[in-house]
Amino acid sequence: VIAAEAALQQAQAGLDVARLNLTNAAITAPVATTVDAATAVATPATSTAPAPWSIGQTVRHPRYGVGVVIDVAAATVACDFGKLGPRSFPLRLCPLRAEPPP
Repeated sequence: VIAAEAALQQAQAGLDVARLNLTNAAITAPVATTVDAATAVATPATSTAPAPWSIGQTVRHPRYGVGVVIDVAAATVACDFGKLGPRSFPLRLCPLRAEPPP
């Protein structure tokens, strides 16, 4: 019984760490890096792609419905969904899609 309780505590601790990692991933900006094989030093990868969202753009979320982009940061986009309030999404996992203005 003690061994089963210890195994359960270990599993719960693992779940807590996984939840923390998911929470931290949603909060912190993802850092894309490339590794120079000669020096084995990580350097930031650069991207010249345009930002997918702009402030004032109308968007649709599968759960929250139609909203308006209120802020775009390096790794997140924040939208206001009216009565449901503002929500922020990581760009890498962003479930939004563009909508024509109302």
